[in-house]
Amino acid sequence: MPAIPRRGHGISLTAYPPADILGNMPTENWTNLIRKALADTGLSLLAVARASEVGYATVHGFANGTRGLMLDNAERIGRVVGLELRRARRGK
Repeated sequence: MPAIPRRGHGISLTAYPPADILGNMPTENWTNLIRKALADTGLSLLAVARASEVGYATVHGFANGTRGLMLDNAERIGRVVGLELRRARRGK
């Protein structure tokens, strides 16, 4: 089984531009970013569920698009798959 990524060694959710002044959201949303990272890890859904301490049914349902995630579960799964959330820098 591949090693679980350590904190700070993953994809940044701030890689996409923040909403512009008119409120238009970036094309890639957090749900899709988490699903992509989950698929790209090479870990089984069971391994992710165990490592994140989130129920397998929740991880499986999310990965297959039949359910969403509560924010605390998204955080746990995100850490296992190498994601981190950062405040976007604002340009001057």
